[in-house]
Amino acid sequence: STLKMGEREQWPLIGSIDAGTQSCRFIVYDPADLTVPKAHHATPLRQSYPRPGWVEQDPEEIWSCVVSSVEGCMRTLDATSLDREMVLGIANQRETSVLWDRETGKPLCNAIVWNDDRTADLCARLASGLDGGVDAFRGTTGLPISTYFSAYKILWMMENCPAVADAVASKRCMFGTVDCWLVYKLTGHRRHCVDVTNASRTGLMDLKTLSWDEVIIKTLGLEHVILPEIVSSAECVGDVDASSVGCLGGARITGCVGDQQASMLGHQLHPSHVKNTYGTGCFVLMNTGHDIVCSRHGLISTVAFKLGRDAPAMYALEGAIGTAGQGISWLRDSLLAIESSEDSERVAALTDDCQGVVFVPAFSGLLAPFWCPGARAAILGMTYATEQRHIVRAMLAAICFQTKAVLDAMASDCGTPIDRIDR
Repeated sequence: STLKMGEREQWPLIGSIDAGTQSCRFIVYDPADLTVPKAHHATPLRQSYPRPGWVEQDPEEIWSCVVSSVEGCMRTLDATSLDREMVLGIANQRETSVLWDRETGKPLCNAIVWNDDRTADLCARLASGLDGGVDAFRGTTGLPISTYFSAYKILWMMENCPAVADAVASKRCMFGTVDCWLVYKLTGHRRHCVDVTNASRTGLMDLKTLSWDEVIIKTLGLEHVILPEIVSSAECVGDVDASSVGCLGGARITGCVGDQQASMLGHQLHPSHVKNTYGTGCFVLMNTGHDIVCSRHGLISTVAFKLGRDAPAMYALEGAIGTAGQGISWLRDSLLAIESSEDSERVAALTDDCQGVVFVPAFSGLLAPFWCPGARAAILGMTYATEQRHIVRAMLAAICFQTKAVLDAMASDCGTPIDRIDR
């Protein structure tokens, strides 16, 4: 909406931190016109792959990537804008898990990224010993036991990283998703909190009470890990410490939300509406209003948003697809089939079909609706006539086929066809 000109200077600027999987960006908006950003800057974020199926990021590199984006953006603002008050919001890659030392504030090891599948054996071992198997906690958390979720990443780090095990034993090990880590850094280590949408992706939060579930925490042996305070998606959680990012010193952090739920909010999705976001992965969410819908067809129940400390939570049904844009990046960086991500459309258009080539982009297993962590990527149906254009087109088709599988599962859960998708 457009504000009256007389009100323009009374409203603070809005700064948005988007901490994604492959990049971080900072965008500044003027409330007088939210249709066009006043300034923006993006910085690529590196991932490392130490073993097949493993995906890691350095938490300090995530932080420096955000700082670089903020400083790059702020340098382009005019002097008048720099003098105005600013409020901040954070959207972030979700299940990626960071552990750090309460005494030093330093990471204990690399963060395990959401699409890492190293916990497959751990998850299978846990599920085999629990009533209900992989769905043992689904009635509470809305989630299966899966490599995707944070709780099992924490367990793996406790079992395999001596620095983490030592910190847990001495009750110094702090856990956070990326939003939590950034708030901790931005506030000069004063706040340790996580928004409810990100908390709902850990496998440790009760969807009904919106609090940590002590039974699950005890069952998994996580009692001595320091968990953050759960807050709403829209409330002031602290001010930026000038020693962390000088150009944002004093700015209030007034909202945090997981990136896919942020997309829902951006589209102003009403109950029963569906959106699909194509990024590193692909995520289909349906707003289910105040109702927690339990899937019978491989989807998950999650918090959509909670707009204020005393506001009711809104929920969503979600199908998460592990590979979308990152598959295009693989075509560019590893297969060298395209020169840029944008080039994928041009190359795919050079052929009318895939000529029988099928791409299964299970680079780190398959998520919804299949939940098959042991699956691996495959290109099938190739002949001597197969060219790069067929493989590129098959990758794009695979993203569509995965989306269709999730939409079919969503329609089955809801008992009605999905006739509209926002993207």
